[in-house]
Amino acid sequence: MVTSLIAKKNRISIGSIVSLVLVLAVVGAISGGVGVMLGYERGLQQASPEMLTKIDLLQHNLNEDRQTVIKAQARAEDELDALAVRFGSIQAQVMRLEAVGEHLVGVAELDESEFVFGQEPGLGGLDNGSDGESESGIRLLAELDNFETLLKQQEYQLTLLEEVLMNKDVLREIMPSGLPVGKGGWVSSGFGSRIHPISGKRKMHLGVDFPGRRGTEILAVAPGIVTKSKYVSGYGYLVEIRHADGYLTRYAHNSKLLVGEGDLVEKGEKIALMGRTGSATGTHLHFEVRKDGVAVNPKKFIKHVDKS
Repeated sequence: MVTSLIAKKNRISIGSIVSLVLVLAVVGAISGGVGVMLGYERGLQQASPEMLTKIDLLQHNLNEDRQTVIKAQARAEDELDALAVRFGSIQAQVMRLEAVGEHLVGVAELDESEFVFGQEPGLGGLDNGSDGESESGIRLLAELDNFETLLKQQEYQLTLLEEVLMNKDVLREIMPSGLPVGKGGWVSSGFGSRIHPISGKRKMHLGVDFPGRRGTEILAVAPGIVTKSKYVSGYGYLVEIRHADGYLTRYAHNSKLLVGEGDLVEKGEKIALMGRTGSATGTHLHFEVRKDGVAVNPKKFIKHVDKS
C-alpha cells in the first residue's frame, strides 16, 4: 500500500515536471518569436533614413533579380522549343536524303551493302577525347547552322543527280540503240574510209552494212517520226526516221517498205524488209546514224555485234 502510494506520488511529480518543461518551452518559443519581431520593428524604428533607403533598394534589387531569373527561364524554354523544331526539320531532311540515296543506289545499280542508309557510320579516334575542349553554346549553334546548310546543299545536289539519272534512263529509251535487224546480224563493212565494192575506189562509208537473207525484218532502233519512205538513188528503197535530240537514222537497200512518211514508230517496230535495191552487190542493210545532220559511227549505238 505504501509502495503504491509512493509510486503514484512519483508519477505525479514526474508528470508535473514534464508538463512544466513543455509549457516553458512553448512560452520561450513564443517569446523568442515575439522578441525577434519586436527587435525587427525596433530596429526599423531606430534605423536611420539612409539605412531604410538602402534596405528598400536591396529589396527592390532582389525583386528585379527574381523577375530576371523568371524571364530567363521562360526565354530558355522558348529557345529549347525552337531548337527542338530545328532538330525536327533536320531530321526530316536527313530522312529525305536517305530516301533519295536509296533510290539512287537502285537506279545506278550500285552495291547496296556499300551504301547502307539509315545506319550510323563508324567513327572514332586514337583516344576517348576526354581531354578535349568543351563546346560552347554559341559555337554549337553555329555548327548546327553550318550542318543544316550543308544538308540543304547535299539534298539539292542529290535531287539533281536523281533527275540526271532518270533523264539518262529516258534518253536510253529515245536514243538510237540496239541492232536494226530482226534476227541478229553482223557487220560486214564498217564506218569510215574503204574501197568501194562497185567502183573499186577509196571512198568514205557513212554507215555500216548488215548482210542477211532477203525479207529479214528491219527494225527501228529508237522511237521517232518517218521523214522518208521511198526509193532514193544509191540507197534503193530507204526509210529515214527522225528521233529526239537531233538524231536521225537511215535504213537502205530494202526490198519492201512497211511504213509511210509521217508515221510515228516505236523502238523495235518493223519498218521494212531486207533486200538489195540501189547500189548493192548483195542482200544487206545499210544503216546510218546522223547527229545534227553529221554522220557518226553507228558502232557505239549497236549492241551484240559479232564483227565490226
